[in-house]
Amino acid sequence: EQHKIIKEMTSITTLKTGNKTTSSVSIFSPSTSRSLIKKMFTTEKVNTTPSMQTMQSTLLTIQETMVKLQENMSKNHGEIKLEMGEMKTEIHKLDDRIGSI
Repeated sequence: EQHKIIKEMTSITTLKTGNKTTSSVSIFSPSTSRSLIKKMFTTEKVNTTPSMQTMQSTLLTIQETMVKLQENMSKNHGEIKLEMGEMKTEIHKLDDRIGSI
């Protein structure tokens, strides 16, 4: 069960279109990722030792940090893309002004 969930979360599928090959990475939403991790821990019916509990807690903390990082990266990507569009517009305006001189 655990291996299946991890494989689903990290699988990369490759789509071939014409001569170009583009990779499509499966990205889960933060809530989906958290619930999958919690499900992995709760489905195990093994007696956990304190060190296992610590490791599980650490892994959950790392997962939450990675989700926050992913959210930040997505937000930054959107902002940078918007700023680049604005810069392109300004450059085109400057090119038009230079061309009219």
